[in-house]
Amino acid sequence: FMNQIRLWDASGQFIADWDGPEEPVTTLAFSPDSTLLASGSSHGVDVWIWRVADGEAVLLIPDALLGCSIEALAFHPDNKNLAVGGIDWMATGGSNGAVSLWNLDERAEVAPFLDGATALAIHPAGEILATTTTDHSICLWDLQLKQLLEVLIGHDGPVTCLAFSPDGNWLVSGSDDHTLRIWDAKGREQLSLEVESQVTSVTFSADGQYLYLGHANTTCSQIQLPEPFRRK
Repeated sequence: FMNQIRLWDASGQFIADWDGPEEPVTTLAFSPDSTLLASGSSHGVDVWIWRVADGEAVLLIPDALLGCSIEALAFHPDNKNLAVGGIDWMATGGSNGAVSLWNLDERAEVAPFLDGATALAIHPAGEILATTTTDHSICLWDLQLKQLLEVLIGHDGPVTCLAFSPDGNWLVSGSDDHTLRIWDAKGREQLSLEVESQVTSVTFSADGQYLYLGHANTTCSQIQLPEPFRRK
């Protein structure tokens, strides 16, 4: 079942199994309108786009990052553009990987960004792309100008996950260094929270009150954000 996608509803009710690509599926991203699901594999180079209504594969992006493994996916709020991040573990292209923005309607790459990434997040306003780096930092990119805005430095280990708050005021990052860090919209670190295990995934609740974490020790946890960071 490693190359199969299983769909559940919000109550945990099983809906369907979709037969995926040959490689194990290791990263998924829903479009904001929930009509599409993107999938990729750290063991492969292709990105698949699925229609949620019936499980049909409606688009294949072959070799989306020119030989890089697919490590992370993030939809733009417009539902038409998809950020793809990956690593060239062999560094065969002279770099450690790549990040690209793909327009799904045009079926074309519209913007490449330097360096590889294992996690991505797009600001709710669609103006900023956050990417991890292989040197424990985070890059903020202006999606319109295709320019680097800031490099966020603070973690002592690889940054494994990123998430913007629903109101766009905060960026949260998780790391192998057993910390969560909260950054403001300008990339200034506002808070560091220690946790018991390496953080592998993070997301905000829809109301912006809580963070949900996945850990390397196979557990999950819920954290209520301190009052200044909760969505008003």
